[in-house]
Amino acid sequence: MTRFHSSLLGADHRIAEFDCGNEALNGWLRDSAGRAHAAGVSRVTVWNEIGAPGAVAAYYSLSPTQLASREGLSRSVSGGFTVVPAWLLGRLAVDRRYQHQGVGRQVLIDAIETVVSLADKAGGRLIVVDPIDQAAARWYETFGFAPFGTDEAERPARRYLRIDRAVASLRQAAKQ
Repeated sequence: MTRFHSSLLGADHRIAEFDCGNEALNGWLRDSAGRAHAAGVSRVTVWNEIGAPGAVAAYYSLSPTQLASREGLSRSVSGGFTVVPAWLLGRLAVDRRYQHQGVGRQVLIDAIETVVSLADKAGGRLIVVDPIDQAAARWYETFGFAPFGTDEAERPARRYLRIDRAVASLRQAAKQ
């Protein structure tokens, strides 16, 4: 039986109660997510536990983006294109009540499945993330995301996952 339900951010979601332990992620959901979603800058998907409508257990945001191959993309990553269409997984967070239970993995798989579906309809070569810290960077790497560069002095380098490899990852996850 499915424990969670996902839907696009709406007025009925109680975002003020959300606490993932990181104020930047809490604040973005509370102060900016609704505006970004309404303006079409990103689409915010929220997860709530079935039986607890409105209470946000986790969320992620997606938006289209593009990268210039000069940003350190190898030819195998860029496909030889000078501008590479991509999808930005801008934020992903899980409320403290649901952390360390595999919920983050499920939410990331949901986000990847969404991007794969979008890319099938609208194109895109990469999924890109900007990890909020080194722990998040290492977590994304366990799902096959690779760093663009090696300069991580101030914050972790942007990570990417090729969409064709995301499809393979989804197949692998389905077997587990």
